Amino acid sequence: MGVKTSQWSTFDASFPAKAPKLEGTQCRSLNDRDLAILLRIAQPSNDPRAVNAIVEFGTWNGDVAYALAHCENEMAHPHIYTFDSCQEFSGGAYLPMDKVGQAWRDTSVEDRISFNCLSNLDDNLFIEPLRKFCSLVYIDSEVGNKYLLAKLTLDAITLLNKSGTIVWRGYNSDPVVRDFLEHLPCTIEHVVGSDLCFCQMGCGMSWMIDVGCLLKRILFQERMFNLAKKQGGDGEDQS
Repeated sequence: MGVKTSQWSTFDASFPAKAPKLEGTQCRSLNDRDLAILLRIAQPSNDPRAVNAIVEFGTWNGDVAYALAHCENEMAHPHIYTFDSCQEFSGGAYLPMDKVGQAWRDTSVEDRISFNCLSNLDDNLFIEPLRKFCSLVYIDSEVGNKYLLAKLTLDAITLLNKSGTIVWRGYNSDPVVRDFLEHLPCTIEHVVGSDLCFCQMGCGMSWMIDVGCLLKRILFQERMFNLAKKQGGDGEDQS
């Protein structure tokens, strides 16, 4: 249980030293090493029966989705479904909508990336059809918000197929992300020096149940805290 850190050299010898060069744009959201890790995890299965859809939470300018759209082989060309919050829900840290996803616009992979704007955390209109359908869910989790991390992780569990992987960003750069991941009741993989952590669904149903219960408890506690805070504020206004 907890975060298990491995050395790069002993983790997987097939990881490239650097991310492959991509046409037109450079991935600025992740350094070369982290991008290489993410692309290695995202490599689609050679099984023609496998489903290789990828979901990203946190589109921003679209550079990670653009990179993920280059993960392909002769048998599979995964489609990328990327989600981000609308401006009014993002607490001020947002791009204008005409800038969101600009990294893939007018490129050769544009038709393999679908962007949807979530107006709130409970907006499942676009997510629901992808349940149990995805080989990878990438959560750009530098949000400093445990409630948001819990909600997106709970969504990720329901989106993944039996062999899928969740990847979180923010382990080194955000103490909230680090604390959240270190307290999950499952084994989270981490490569030394990387800002990414990941967990495969293949570790069994008990993992899903334990993590799901914890995440639901976090969500409930946060809702009760926010409700009490709001009611307290209303009381002060009335007095």
